[in-house]
Amino acid sequence: MRIKLRIKQKILLLIITTSTLLYAISIGYVLIQSRKMMVDDAIEKAKLVAENSAQKMQIFFERDLSLARTLAQGLSVFNELDSTVWQPFFAKMYRPILEQNLHINTLWDSWEYYSYVPNYTKGFGRYCISLFRDKNGVDIKIDRRSLTGDPLRYGGFKKGNQEGIWEPYLDQVLKSEEQYLMTTVAAPIRQQGKFVGIIGVDVTLEDLQKQVEKIRPVEGSYSFLISMGGIIAAHPDTSFVNKNISDVLANEVNKHKLLDVISNGKEYHYIKTDQNGDDHLTVFVPVKVGKSYSVWSLAYSVPMEIITSKVDKSFYVSLFVGFFGLILLVLVILFVANGLTRPITLITHSLKRLSMGEISEDLVLHLRTGDEIEDMAQALNYSIQGLNHKSVFATNIGKGNYSTQLELLSSNDELGKSLIEMQKSLIKAKNEEELRLAEERKRTWANEGIARFGEILHRFSNDQKHLIDELLRHFVKYLDANQGALYLLNEDGEEKFLEMVGAYAWDRKKLMTRKIMIGEGQVGACFHENQTIYLTKVPNDYIKIGSGLGDANPTCVVIVPLKHEAGTLGVLELASFQQIADYQVELLEKVCQSVANTISVVKINDRTRLLLEKSQEQAEQMQAQEEEMRQNMEELLATQEEMARKEHEMSLRMDAISGLAMITEYDFNGSILSVNHKICEVTGYAREELLNKHHSIIFNNQDFAKTESYTGFWKMMRNQVPFEGILRRKAKDGKEIIVKGYAYPMFDDDGLPLKVIEVGVKINEFLNQ
Repeated sequence: MRIKLRIKQKILLLIITTSTLLYAISIGYVLIQSRKMMVDDAIEKAKLVAENSAQKMQIFFERDLSLARTLAQGLSVFNELDSTVWQPFFAKMYRPILEQNLHINTLWDSWEYYSYVPNYTKGFGRYCISLFRDKNGVDIKIDRRSLTGDPLRYGGFKKGNQEGIWEPYLDQVLKSEEQYLMTTVAAPIRQQGKFVGIIGVDVTLEDLQKQVEKIRPVEGSYSFLISMGGIIAAHPDTSFVNKNISDVLANEVNKHKLLDVISNGKEYHYIKTDQNGDDHLTVFVPVKVGKSYSVWSLAYSVPMEIITSKVDKSFYVSLFVGFFGLILLVLVILFVANGLTRPITLITHSLKRLSMGEISEDLVLHLRTGDEIEDMAQALNYSIQGLNHKSVFATNIGKGNYSTQLELLSSNDELGKSLIEMQKSLIKAKNEEELRLAEERKRTWANEGIARFGEILHRFSNDQKHLIDELLRHFVKYLDANQGALYLLNEDGEEKFLEMVGAYAWDRKKLMTRKIMIGEGQVGACFHENQTIYLTKVPNDYIKIGSGLGDANPTCVVIVPLKHEAGTLGVLELASFQQIADYQVELLEKVCQSVANTISVVKINDRTRLLLEKSQEQAEQMQAQEEEMRQNMEELLATQEEMARKEHEMSLRMDAISGLAMITEYDFNGSILSVNHKICEVTGYAREELLNKHHSIIFNNQDFAKTESYTGFWKMMRNQVPFEGILRRKAKDGKEIIVKGYAYPMFDDDGLPLKVIEVGVKINEFLNQ
């Protein structure tokens, strides 16, 4: 049975129930979405904190990696110098670097034997120079390593041949007993891509530890630094430092595959629950440095309570306001329902007709009740008139009349606003379509131009003169220009200049100036700067465009360089009464690159043809000289046999001298480079005990190296004055050896010191007589 209710009851039942339900759903959805957005925003802020902190770590490593990279690039030419020069020179060069960078503990290098030792065929063995800090300042150590094979860490870096940051390790600093966590920032030394050595910078991670401890933007938050291999390099809890993250956070590592995240340099975050039941957000961001193969990561952890505290407060305030608004809505509906009277039926009838889509003037009501019902009727009438206007407006829009105007009923006329927005959208779509068609026409024009000029380049690739004439003619016509000229670099004489090799519709005065120096005028400046020049304010004396009505200045001039991978070959110059658009200039630049490549190929072909003719002439000359060379070779063989005989005699003489005299070679720092068998026999030292040691090791008086006589000796050596005198030496067992000695300094062709050769004869027996 159908239940009949009064209008007031229906309004109260349906409107209040529906409004309450919709309002509650809307408020609930808005609150839930707002809370989610606020939490997501807080997580993004945590990521931003981690990224900013990671950039500081990156700057820490990049500073030392840039130093190692710069040294590696600059010292890659080391084997162009004699080893007795570059080895001590590099050691001296490292000292001021280490002294000025106090955070560096050790600066060291390593040079593969196969890169500079003649006829060395092994893939291991290296010469190392290390400068490190001790309590007295900076000390140096020179040694040879990997004589039987490369160690694992060095061998892996050598195989990778890429700059990087090594895994953290414990080492002593300043020769103290305390060990510090350190890392090595290294860059490979390459020659033509081949690994020939390494520059290493050893630094402690103390500064990073301090930086990590300061990353506490909110209470309860902390961060820690992890190496690519999972080693914790810095942590507020120092008991975790130098431990693997798999041992400290085993569950998180297995659950979230953190080792893969760290080693692959990915960003990642997750929420975990600690032993107290509190949730923490943990964010991992990579610390990428230069082109390093190793990527470290910074982890930042913040309590979720901090993140959600403000969110929860805002949620509860919004919930209270929504509940209060819901009560207010119910009260308003009750108040309105009590003011309804019987004329509502007339309004209902009009509304039914209106709901069926009927819009006409006879729907207008003429009620004079003097209360809210009259206002409702007038509002309905106003709405009907507005709908009628909107219907006319929509009809005009449908016919394509976008200029028609619609007056809104009020600032809250959403339907009117939607229709106006629809009008704007249609106008925008029309404009965008016109722009799209214009861009499409530009692309089509450019593609056709590239195809047309490509065909010209292909067709005349063997004839430079015709190629240039055709290009200029098509450039001027395709861009609706008026004049054009092309200049190529002339390098045949002692002085380079730009020569006009082609012109189209050019005035006679301009044609007379066929030679332009580099940097001279706009054309020379374009070639020198290797950049396109676009002139819209052309000087009166620059160029004139002639026609049947007279001469006039062009509106614009475009000068484009002919760029080639080996350099700039020339310049294209166009003048026009019309403005040349940006997309047309872009076409010119693209085509000019192809023109430069084609002209370069044409020049190479011409040069190859000339070289071939020249080589044929030289071959004929070679045949004529072959007989003369054969005779010279016979004379040369005879000379070589005589030189071999004399070399053998000289070798016998040197063997005889070595059996009598003690021969020592040392550099200008006094470091022993080589000794003969006689000095080992007299002093009792083995050869290995003397090499790379200061020659004062065999001085009878160890303080002699500080005397004025010793200083005077080195002054004579640097002035290329030989020394001769009695020297007092000491054997390994402490016995004194008196030597009649002769020291001779050796310099290279550039006047740089190489070494000192000292020859001595033991004369103890003669003095005792």
